Amino acid sequence: MTARMTTMERIAADYAPDLAMRGAAAVPEWTREGEEPFTVYWNKAWTLGERSRLFERFGKELAAGTLSPAMFVETLIIKALDADGKRMFPAESMRRTLMEEARPNTIQRIALAMVGDLNETPSGEAAEGN
Repeated sequence: MTARMTTMERIAADYAPDLAMRGAAAVPEWTREGEEPFTVYWNKAWTLGERSRLFERFGKELAAGTLSPAMFVETLIIKALDADGKRMFPAESMRRTLMEEARPNTIQRIALAMVGDLNETPSGEAAEGN
C-alpha cells in the first residue's frame, strides 16, 4: 500500500527540484593564500518568502532597475549559503559589517549573480505552462 501524500507534501515535492538547484560564485578576494577558492553558494530558486522580503524593502528599485548597495547586502543576507547549505550571514548584526567593511564591488558582483536568478522561470513552470 502506498502512503497518501498530504496537500502540503505535494506542494513541497513539486518545488523541491527547483530548490535543489545551486548557484555558486568564487570569491578570490576572500580567499587566503594556499586555500581552496572561497565560494558563496545559493539556492537558485527564490521562495515566495525570499521574494517578499526583497520586494518589501526594494520593490521600487527593482521595478525601476536602480539597484542600491543596501539591496545587494540584503540579497546576500537572504541567499548566501556555505558549502554545507547553511546560511552564511544568519545574524542581523552582520549587515553592518557587509555595509561598512566589505569591498562594495565584491558584494555587488555576488548579489547580481543571485538577483539574476530572481527572474528565471523554475523548471516546473516552463514545462507545465503555469
